[in-house]
Amino acid sequence: MLADDEVKNLLSRHLDIHYEALKADDDDWKKFKEQITFNTQGGSESQSQQPGSFLRGPFKEALTLVGKRSVFLHKGIAYVPISQL
Repeated sequence: MLADDEVKNLLSRHLDIHYEALKADDDDWKKFKEQITFNTQGGSESQSQQPGSFLRGPFKEALTLVGKRSVFLHKGIAYVPISQL
């Protein structure tokens, strides 16, 4: 299994998909924490509640996950659990 940082590097460098990691002091995390973490599957509960376990990116780069309802969407931004990548 790849570490979170390795996943982010793989996505941005090799696949040209650009996601940004959420941080604890991020306004979006503070506003939408409950909605973002609602459908999290797998992993321990405490790990799934951490902002670093989620990435923020454009809606159209997460279309397959949108169909599975594995992401939280807000104004064209997809909040994706790293475990779903």
